[in-house]
Parts: sequence; structure tokens; C-alpha cells
Amino acid sequence: MTEVLPDNRPWFIYALGDPRNRAVRYVGWAGNPFQRHRGHIATARRTRKPRHYSTRWIKQLLADDLLPTVTILESGVGNGWADAERRWIAHYRTQGARLTNMTDGGEGMRGYRFSAESRAKMAAAKKGRRQTPEAIEATHAHLRGRKRPIEVVQRALAVRAARGFYRPTIEHRALMRALYLGTTRSVEVRARIAAGMRGRPLTDEWKQRIGDANRGRKPAPQAIAASVAVRLGVPLSAEHKAKIGAASRGRSMTDEQRARIAAGRRATAETRKPQACGLCRAPGHYRSTCPERSDPVR
Repeated sequence: MTEVLPDNRPWFIYALGDPRNRAVRYVGWAGNPFQRHRGHIATARRTRKPRHYSTRWIKQLLADDLLPTVTILESGVGNGWADAERRWIAHYRTQGARLTNMTDGGEGMRGYRFSAESRAKMAAAKKGRRQTPEAIEATHAHLRGRKRPIEVVQRALAVRAARGFYRPTIEHRALMRALYLGTTRSVEVRARIAAGMRGRPLTDEWKQRIGDANRGRKPAPQAIAASVAVRLGVPLSAEHKAKIGAASRGRSMTDEQRARIAAGRRATAETRKPQACGLCRAPGHYRSTCPERSDPVR
């Protein structure tokens, strides 16, 4: 967390340099940079196995009877030191400096990279632990409505592409099904999902997976009714008709399908209005066979 300073307290952004080549190796902030410089040296001298990169670097200088140099980069009063520290760290990293800072500055963990050993320890400590509903709701409230930066999204997509397609395990799918079973997405969520998927072409591999997942499954009556309501009155394009014809060609219908089609035709015939003559408007015959016609068509 960023420390909030009184309005009248001064701060300094300083840089520690290598006396051998005058290269900047560390950027920090302090109320008294020269006292902080002595603190860096004292910490390196009394630490036998330093954990921080900056401490190891200073310890190497002490082994050669050298001390890091200190340079004041910027100063100010009150708040604003965190932005200044992050700006100077980003500046030297852009210039190619081999900084020993483990974060991006501002007294936060942003930019810090844990070692593989540390990540393994944290994963082992959290394995099997479940968050309380209060903690889950607090996380949702904190992230709700926030958009990830574009560089974070691109980095996540690159990681997924390198790992390949993720296929959840049977246990994971069962857990997700139990979690979402019976829940209904809001209209806003469905509209957001539709807007995100609209116009996005599906790859042949993805289409094959969708087909394999849905093959043999019978849709629910509510799903059938919703699909019919959406498609009712919408004309099919010539390309769509050709695809349906090519897919249905040579495919034999089952007895159940034939019975369903015949029942639909009977229901249509029962609800259809009887044919009326165009000449006398009487039902049961056409204009060409109307008995009132003076010149019947043969």
C-alpha cells in the first residue's frame, strides 16, 4: 500500500550506481536519501544469505571494497513520490539499465515475479482450501465492472495459445455443472455474450468440437420452442438451403421422424381453410371446374 505523507514532509527519489561503470542499478525513495544509502550498506553487511537482488549486488561491491554511489533524481513535498518512483524506474528500464528493483515502484507488488520455488510453495499451501462465501462476494464486488488492461489480455491469450486448448477434467465439469445448474443469466449478461460472439468466425476445429458435443443430444422442449420462435418467418438463404440439402441427401429418416412429419401435416391440413372457388366462392372445387362456368375447361 502506498504510504500517505503529510503535506509538509519532503521526499527524494534517489539512484544507487555502480562505481566501476557508473551504471544505475537501483531506484528508490526516502525522506533522507543519504541515511537510506547507509541503511542499504548496513543491511548488506549483516545479511549472510540475502534474498533481495539489490542486497546481493551491494554485497558483491563490499567484497571488492567498493560502495554504491547515490544520486538525487527528484524531490518534492507531501504526496507524489509513488508516481515519481514508478516513472524513474520505468525510465531506466526503458534505457536498458539492469535495475535490481524487484517491483515497478510505489511500494506495491506490481511487477514482482515470484520464483518457481515460491510459486510451488504458495500453490501447495492453498491446495484444498476453500474461500468463504463472504470472501468470494468481496472479490466479485472488487472486480465487478472492471476491465483488464489490453496488455494483460494479450499476455493471457499468449499463454493460452502456448499451452494449447484447455480441456476441463470430468471432476471440473461436474463442479461447474453443479455450480451453475438452475441459474439463469440476466438479460444484460446474455446481451453482452451475444455482442461479444457476434461476427466472430468459428474455426473448423471448434465447429467439430461443438458437433461432437451435441451429437446424440435431444434439446429440451423449451429450447425447441425458442428456436422455432426465433426462426419463424425468417427466409433461408440459397446457401443455407444448399447446405441443408447436402447434409440431408442420402440420409434415411427413422419411423419416429416420419410419424412426427405426418402428424404435423395432418395438423396443418386441419387448421387450413378449405379451398374456395375463385368464381362462385363455393368450397370443394376450383374455378376451372366450377359448374356455373359457361365454358368449362376440359
